[in-house]
Amino acid sequence: MSLEVRDVSIEPKDERLRVAIKVRNDADRTVHAYATVRRILYDEATHRLELDLSDEETRPTPAGGTFVFPRFKAIDPNRDGEIRLDLPRVLNRMAAGENQVSPTIEAVPLDDVQHVDVRLAWSDTPFYDDVRDESKPVVHQLVDWKKGLARAQADVKPPRRRGRGGESAG
Repeated sequence: MSLEVRDVSIEPKDERLRVAIKVRNDADRTVHAYATVRRILYDEATHRLELDLSDEETRPTPAGGTFVFPRFKAIDPNRDGEIRLDLPRVLNRMAAGENQVSPTIEAVPLDDVQHVDVRLAWSDTPFYDDVRDESKPVVHQLVDWKKGLARAQADVKPPRRRGRGGESAG
């Protein structure tokens, strides 16, 4: 049983990027896949965008913190499906640096994305938070829940840049 990523596309929509991840469920049973991005990385030098739809790299929420549950999409047996994501056209992230008194935030436009890597967690059962075991954080339950990680790499056309007056350039 497996879920396969067949295609990834990126299209601009106003100040957002619409990402479509086309998948195929070849199993005889419904699979449940993450439909929420949990981590976004962008390398400006290589124009590579990494989208992680799993909690493999997520740390447990500190006491008093709030954990945001991912959304899931059911993909019917022996069918194709599509997971749609809505991303900002500009990422705000902490800038690297040493001896900073306070964090510096940098804006990173995604107008030059040329390659995208996707990691997509899935399972053959729906996810339910087990509240009986308080010693096991939800993030660990999610990692244990997954049956597999579908991976894909794709070359994409860079989203068209916005010119003056909101018109597309290029």
